[in-house]
This record gives sequence, structure tokens and C-alpha cells, in this order.
Amino acid sequence: MFQEEFTMIPRDEDHFWHLMEENWRHAVQTLRLRLQTRDEALFESRYQASSQSCIRYREASADNDQREHYYDLGRAHLDRVWELIEGRNFTPELVQLWGVLMFSFGHTVNYQMDDSPVLEMARAGAASARARDLIQQRRWLAHVLLPTAKGWDRRDKADAEAVELIQRIIRLKGVGGFPAQWFREILSKQNKNSLKSTFQQKNFSVKEMEYACSLGVEGLPPVGEELFLLCR
Repeated sequence: MFQEEFTMIPRDEDHFWHLMEENWRHAVQTLRLRLQTRDEALFESRYQASSQSCIRYREASADNDQREHYYDLGRAHLDRVWELIEGRNFTPELVQLWGVLMFSFGHTVNYQMDDSPVLEMARAGAASARARDLIQQRRWLAHVLLPTAKGWDRRDKADAEAVELIQRIIRLKGVGGFPAQWFREILSKQNKNSLKSTFQQKNFSVKEMEYACSLGVEGLPPVGEELFLLCR
């Protein structure tokens, strides 16, 4: 953000060139940041992308999305503008390039400072899609957990046994025509010795497991005795 001292009318020629240098440095600080991608904006928390780390992505139509154009335009003139400032060359070229640079900088800094949650609906949709993708894993895991999980004090044991079983299946590279990756999706990415939070007790109750089991086993990997025989 510009400080007031850099927006004042120059007192004299030396002060003019000082202001030009400082305002150029402001432009550099923004235009040398990287552009955030749509995937980064979609899957990161809005607070993870600091305004000092990138030029934020914003959803816009193809006709109105000029973020990359003005970013590239401003960056293209940084070095030449500095050469003219450093040489104290107040020429028509400097006037023209300075206008282009400041316009490009102003356009780009709006993206840098904008922290509005423009991708919230898309982010929610992506999260919902990921949850739907795990429905089959949820059904299968219900058959694995339920025999041991009834009773609060037994859930930890059921979860631990399920994790051990899944790790064994992964070492076997899958079972029943289902690849190891299908089973990896059940485990936490942060801790491979733990189920994902969506499969833990607070999010997957015995009642929910009973309902999942009532849907049958069609389309699922082996369960019960068949699974035991495959994994022994």
C-alpha cells in the first residue's frame, strides 16, 4: 500500500526522482510475486494465501479476466523503467512506460489485496464431490468396523484393527479386483496409522454403520470370512 509521503507533489527535482524510485519499488514488490492458480485457490484456505505471497486468483469470465495480461505487461517494463529512472532520463519514453507500468501495477494489486471468498461455492462443490467419491469406501468400512465397534470403549479397537487390515491390503496391492489406492483413500493423509476424520467415531456412528451394512455388499470389495481368507 502506498504511504502518503509517496503520493505528494514533488518539492523539487531530487524529490521527484526519489518518489519515482520508491513508487517503482512498490510496483516491483507486487509484480514479482507469482500468480496463484485456480487449483491453489480452490483447495487452499483463503487465509493460507497471503497477499505477500502471490497474486490471488479470482473467478472471472474469459472476456473480463485480464489478470495475467496486465501482470505480464507490467513485468515487461520494470527493467527499462528502472534504467530510465536511474539515469535520470525524463523523456517521452519514460512518461509512456511509467503510465503503462502504473496502470498494470494498479490493476494487479487489486488481485493481490482482494481476499473475498469468490470460490466458496466451487470449493464447497469440490468438497461435496470428494465426499461422494468415498461412499463406497464408507459402505465397505462399515462391514469391517461394525462387528467390533458397538460400544464406546470398543471403537478405538475397531478403528485400530481396521487400519491394520487396510495396511495389509495395501501391501497386497489390493483385493477382490480393487487396487491399493482404493483402500488408501480410507486412511488419513497426515497419519497413515489413522482413519480419515470422516470415518472416525464423531462422523461415522454405529447407527450409520448399521444402515450402510443394510445396503448389502454388491459392488464392494470382499468382506467377512472371504476378506479374512484373502488377507491371511
